[in-house]
Amino acid sequence: MKRICLVLAVVVSAFAGHASAANRPAGYVTICKENAACSVAVLTTVAFGRSDQFFYKQLSGSFVCNEATFGGRIAGGVNECSVSNSSSSSSAASSVANSSLASVSSSVASSVASSASSSLASTSSSSSASSASSVMTSLGLSRYALSGSYALGSAAAEASAVTWNWDTDTLFVLGDEGKAIVQTSKSGTQLNTMTLSGFEDTEGITYIGNGQFVVTEERLQDAYLLTYTAGGKVSRSSLPSLSIGSTVGNIGIEGITYDRLSGKYFAVKEKDSQAVHDLTMNFATGAITVKSLFSPSLLSLADLSDIQTLGSVTALDTTGKLNLLILSQESSRLLEVTRNGEIVSSLDLSAISTDIEGVTIDRDGTIYLTAQTPRLYVLKPR
Repeated sequence: MKRICLVLAVVVSAFAGHASAANRPAGYVTICKENAACSVAVLTTVAFGRSDQFFYKQLSGSFVCNEATFGGRIAGGVNECSVSNSSSSSSAASSVANSSLASVSSSVASSVASSASSSLASTSSSSSASSASSVMTSLGLSRYALSGSYALGSAAAEASAVTWNWDTDTLFVLGDEGKAIVQTSKSGTQLNTMTLSGFEDTEGITYIGNGQFVVTEERLQDAYLLTYTAGGKVSRSSLPSLSIGSTVGNIGIEGITYDRLSGKYFAVKEKDSQAVHDLTMNFATGAITVKSLFSPSLLSLADLSDIQTLGSVTALDTTGKLNLLILSQESSRLLEVTRNGEIVSSLDLSAISTDIEGVTIDRDGTIYLTAQTPRLYVLKPR
C-alpha cells in the first residue's frame, strides 16, 4: 500500500510539472516528448510543438512523437506531444505514468495511471462538454501552407475583401471600386455577380446569415446592409447604413467581420491611426456602439487590411473560437490574436503575394486570401 501511495505521489507531481509548461496548449496534458514512442487508445487530436506553437494531427494507436509524424516541428528546443485533458483516456495517462515511472512494475503503474486518469477527468469536467468535438485552442498558422492559387474573373477586379457564406459554402469577393460582389467557388470559379451602384471605395465585406451581407466604404467609414441577389443590382442610397467613424482619406475602414457567437462585429482602420473596433450595430434601429478592442501597437504591423472571426471553425474549442485573424498587406503577415491583442500564431505571406488585402475562413479551417491582381489563394494545414 505504501508503495502504491508513493508511486501515485510521483505521478501527481509529474502532472503538476506539466501543467505549468508552455510546450503544450492550454487544457492539454503531455503524453511524451520528441522522438519518443507514444500511443493513444482511440482516434485523438494530438498537439506537437513547443513555446505555444503547435502542429495538430488526429492519431490512434502507436506513433513516434516527431517531425515525420506531424509534418513539421518548432525549432529552438524539445517538442512535446500532448492531448486534451477532456479526451485523455486511461491509455494517455498510462503513457505519462510509463515515461515517469519506468522502474515501477507494470501492475502498479497501471493502477496508478487509472487513478490519475480519474483525477484528471474530475478536474476537467467543466470543460469536457465544450471540448468533446472541438479540441484545438489555436489554428497554429505556422502549420499552414499554400494549397491552391486561382485567377479571379474581371468582375472581381482589384479584389480587396472576401467572406465565406456558411449557407451556400461559397465565397463572395468584393473589389475596391464598388462595382460588384462576385460569388465564386472555393477554387475561384465565378458563379454569379450582383452589380453595385453609387459605391466608391468598398474595402470590407462580411456574411451575417440568411443571404445578407454588410459592406463597408473605406473613406466614408460607413457600413451598409444588403441582401445578395444573383444577377441583381443595388444602389448604395437605398440601403440601411451606419457610421463607424467620420469621413477620412484613404486610411479608413479596411475590413469588417461578423461574430456568429455574439452577434457583434469587428472592424479594422488601416492607419494614421490604426484601430481595431468592437462594434454593436443594429441596422433596423440605427443604433451603433463603437469601442476599441485593443491597441493595434501590440501587433507591430505597417497597416491593418482585414479582420476575421474564428467562431465558425468546428475544430476549435471555446477559447480558440474567440481568436481573430488580422491581415496586414504592407507587412505581408497574417496574425492569429486573442481579443486582448496577444499574438497566438503568425504566418509570413511574402512568398505568396505582396498585394493580399482580404481574408476569410470556412468551417474546416481552410483560409482564403484575395489579392488585387485579382487572385484567390487557398491555405490549408500541412
